[in-house]
Amino acid sequence: MSDTAYYPISADIPPPSLGSGRRSIKYPYADLRIGESFFAPVDAINITRWRRLTGHQYTQRKVVENGTQGIRIWRIA
Repeated sequence: MSDTAYYPISADIPPPSLGSGRRSIKYPYADLRIGESFFAPVDAINITRWRRLTGHQYTQRKVVENGTQGIRIWRIA
């Protein structure tokens, strides 16, 4: 046996439905309309995934709001 980790294979777990994973509980991408934005007090967010899943376009900028550094994300199309 090799030194690599062993990952068991399962056959009895069904795949998630097509609709799962498209809504973010943490970030409100699905609720944004063109021109709207939200602030997240983090260093960076991967907006590429949300562009692909929603078909919308987003842009983000590092900002400081109320003394907190974070990212503001806008839906632009």
